[in-house]
Amino acid sequence: GSSGWNFAVYGDKSNSAMIAFGPGNLLYLPLPSGLYALDAEGSYQWLMQRYDSRDANRTQIADKREILACAGNSQAVFVVTGKKGQGYSLLAVSGEGKILWRYWLGDIKTVNLAAGLEGRLYVTVNPGKIDRLTRGMVYSFDSTGDGNPRWSYSVNRNDLTAPTLSGHGQLYFCAGNELFALDLANGSKIWSAPLYKAVSCPAVDENSRRVYLGADDSRLLAVTPQG
Repeated sequence: GSSGWNFAVYGDKSNSAMIAFGPGNLLYLPLPSGLYALDAEGSYQWLMQRYDSRDANRTQIADKREILACAGNSQAVFVVTGKKGQGYSLLAVSGEGKILWRYWLGDIKTVNLAAGLEGRLYVTVNPGKIDRLTRGMVYSFDSTGDGNPRWSYSVNRNDLTAPTLSGHGQLYFCAGNELFALDLANGSKIWSAPLYKAVSCPAVDENSRRVYLGADDSRLLAVTPQG
């Protein structure tokens, strides 16, 4: 319970305080000014200051840049950054601070990241609005791939929860009072189940393979592996 270490960055205003473990067993702190890498003792390791090519000519922090999400695995750390009204990108960064790839997400409302096995990254994206061409998306990426999704799945909603990964090869998320189960290998829909007022991110019991989630009328729902 005694005090440990602290790491301060001055002059960098951010509404979020995200941190993730990533390659090299380092801690990664994404801020509008750049991505900081620290060791487990809180010692500075490096700073990546260029989220995009325009940063090379800047002497100040990019105005109104936001960090929407951050996650990591043993191969890369992932950051979603951009500006409201101008769009956001998903970046994969190596343990040496090199951008491995980037993927354009567009004008989005929220995004959720989940690191899986074998260097996979799974993403749910909620667009700013739904129209004929814009839908909520679920993606799978290879950490050290070329930045193109391994697969994608679209749904006519913009309230997708964070993805929940299971040990039996399925990905779950909730959207529009409906629970979806996708195949982790190829993104195909296995089943979906309408659930009245279901709103929470799903949780999985790996033993029974039941899926649990909450409703906004104070009920806890349990769903069988078949939906």
